Amino acid sequence: MAETGQVHRDLWEARTRPGQSSITEAANFAIRFSPRIKSFYQRKKFKSNAIVAIKAVAHKLCRACYYIMKDQVPFDITKAFT
Repeated sequence: MAETGQVHRDLWEARTRPGQSSITEAANFAIRFSPRIKSFYQRKKFKSNAIVAIKAVAHKLCRACYYIMKDQVPFDITKAFT
């Protein structure tokens, strides 16, 4: 396993154009197929706009990926999206 700093750098580098578009695509997919994530997206969209809401979902997914790699635990949607 990579050191915590290395994992953080890898996720940070994923925010470059190719990585960012991949994470955004994952967010769009999650919004379509997960009712809990869709609910979070709709709440964010109501408060701001669609682009900000998609970026918020992508950010939450990216943070979830970080903790999955760091702690070696399976994804738990109840922790990521309340």
